[in-house]
Amino acid sequence: MKSKRASRAMQGFQAVWSLALLAGCGDEGLTQGHAFSLQAGLLLGDPYANAIGPGTNSPVLEADRALGGPDEQSAIVLGLLNTALVLDMGEGEEGTGDLSVYYSGVSIGVVTYVDFLRTDGSLISSGLLHLVKIRGSKQVTDVAYSAAPTPYRYVRIRGLLAVPYAVDAVEAASIVTQNTEG
Repeated sequence: MKSKRASRAMQGFQAVWSLALLAGCGDEGLTQGHAFSLQAGLLLGDPYANAIGPGTNSPVLEADRALGGPDEQSAIVLGLLNTALVLDMGEGEEGTGDLSVYYSGVSIGVVTYVDFLRTDGSLISSGLLHLVKIRGSKQVTDVAYSAAPTPYRYVRIRGLLAVPYAVDAVEAASIVTQNTEG
């Protein structure tokens, strides 16, 4: 109970801090969808998935719940052969480093794969995704990205066993940087 209260307090603090930063951006920054600038000409992007990518199939329930940062609302991957949850990291926000996967709902250990894909959907590399049941509800695990610093636009989380699991969010350890100067 105490950790939930602390977590909610931290989320509240982060929301207030984010709003304060947005207030300093002016209308132009908000209409372009940028949260804030780090330096003149350099914008920070979002390291979380922004959209459902092509190739997500019907054995994934409520796939849109895996978008954005961890929020305790998850997509359910039914774990059937050839099930895929494909997430779009966003144009100009392509990942370039390892991937953190926030998950829950694992009753036994599950090993599956994450495919890192180019903008055209072609495979760059794959990494093992180890989902382990640990006491508590939400977990996070990292998937190594062996092709760094090659940017990946999509990540495909595959289901291999008849074991369902829930994906709350994915987060790239690093993303491409955008230079807004001509």
